[in-house]
Amino acid sequence: MNTAQPSPSNPSKRVLRESPPRALSRFTYITILCGGILTQIGSLFLFIGLLVSAFVIPNSEVKYLFTSDGEWQTTTGKIIYIEQTSAEVNEQPIFKYTFNFNVNGQAIENSSYGSLYPMLDVNTIVEVEYKSEAPSNSRIKGMNREIFATWIAFILLFPFIGLLVIFGGLYNNKKVLDLLKKGKFTRGTLLESRPTRGRVNYRPIMEYTFQFEAQNQTFTAKCNTHKYHLVENEEQEIILYDAENPETNIIYDAVPAVPPINRFGKFGQAPTSNLKYLIAPLFAIFSLIITVLSAL
Repeated sequence: MNTAQPSPSNPSKRVLRESPPRALSRFTYITILCGGILTQIGSLFLFIGLLVSAFVIPNSEVKYLFTSDGEWQTTTGKIIYIEQTSAEVNEQPIFKYTFNFNVNGQAIENSSYGSLYPMLDVNTIVEVEYKSEAPSNSRIKGMNREIFATWIAFILLFPFIGLLVIFGGLYNNKKVLDLLKKGKFTRGTLLESRPTRGRVNYRPIMEYTFQFEAQNQTFTAKCNTHKYHLVENEEQEIILYDAENPETNIIYDAVPAVPPINRFGKFGQAPTSNLKYLIAPLFAIFSLIITVLSAL
């Protein structure tokens, strides 16, 4: 049995006849909520930021920020091994200096990290700093206990920014969902279009402004898109607006993941190709769960 949703062959003949509140399938709801440039970019920022942080932070001085282990004490030690790591800071390779020293008759071996020091070699005597309550928490004076210094904590800004962008995207997408369910249908005429500074796949992102009539007044609706054909293929484009405040509106075809309008004037089932809008958010959620579990 063919269950495909019938749809108008001519896009300009589409009319949304279904009265509010309109029903949206769960798949449509989720893909629209996750769609949109802000949610997608925020998810990528969160995923990449957490991925990089998961490697960098455990190998940095950041993990010692909330530990005490007493006061710093000094003694002397000896370098027993030097090797180059795969890490670089400011295009300078980082070296691992393994050293040993004695505290209260206890022999301790540890490592410090820093740039190449030509004056240091195996068997060189160095000044060692260690914590009075945990001598194994030690370092060669002037070096780091881990590969990266404390300043590397700035990379935590990336997942934080990602979260803020995601929340902004979800807020905007929730307004889109509200208009799909409750908005009034009309059509608007293109007033102007102009290129913005943004680009996607080397194509300029265009800002389109449409004009429409509501409540005996003239209003404008705007959208930004690099998919010009979506808003240039009809003489008048579909606009959904808030009946109480027409300035709250969307240009229907410019919204990612919107469901088709079938010939009965109702929303049809969104295509399975909209699954692509879930990829970045799922990766972000997965990385967030892994980060939380690893911190427990």
